[in-house]
Amino acid sequence: MKTAIITQIITKDEQRNEIRESLDSAWYDFAARYGIRIMPISYKQRPQEFDFGLLILSGGNSLNSVENSDSNHLRDVFEKSLLDYAIKNKIPVLAICRGMQVVNEYFGGTLKKVDGHVRVNHFIKINNLELIVNSYHGYAVDKLGEGLKIDAVYEGVIEAVSSNDGLIKCIMWHPERTTHQDLYIETVI
Repeated sequence: MKTAIITQIITKDEQRNEIRESLDSAWYDFAARYGIRIMPISYKQRPQEFDFGLLILSGGNSLNSVENSDSNHLRDVFEKSLLDYAIKNKIPVLAICRGMQVVNEYFGGTLKKVDGHVRVNHFIKINNLELIVNSYHGYAVDKLGEGLKIDAVYEGVIEAVSSNDGLIKCIMWHPERTTHQDLYIETVI
């Protein structure tokens, strides 16, 4: 069974002066569907502490470049360091929503505000696959990062990209919020 480390949403509780990390429990159902074991990783940990064969950059939070906050900055720095480690060690990466935005910025890309992509489902075509996907994002890729290629677009918005070597798959939809298999992401899992 493949083990994946997965990043979490970071929030700051001002009243308690605490930094909290959380992960939607739906990720455990997702992992069961694909026969992988997920281990949430804290921003306080380092990837060298784990034996894993997949990095999942989960959704949630905005990037600091579009919504400046301590939590967003903390998560950006942490996830980019994880991505750096995965690339150097040739570990596959699955980047979900915010994760795709992190990957794009890591490779020098930029983001833009988009409308009509929050709490909706829409159709996309990737290679020979046709999928109905969910959408929960207010930002999308504007300038594509170097070394990435576009795999799917919906109404002018980039919905999926991958690295030229195929080790990184990025999607703007949330597969953990569905109950069906996703043939596109199976190529990296």
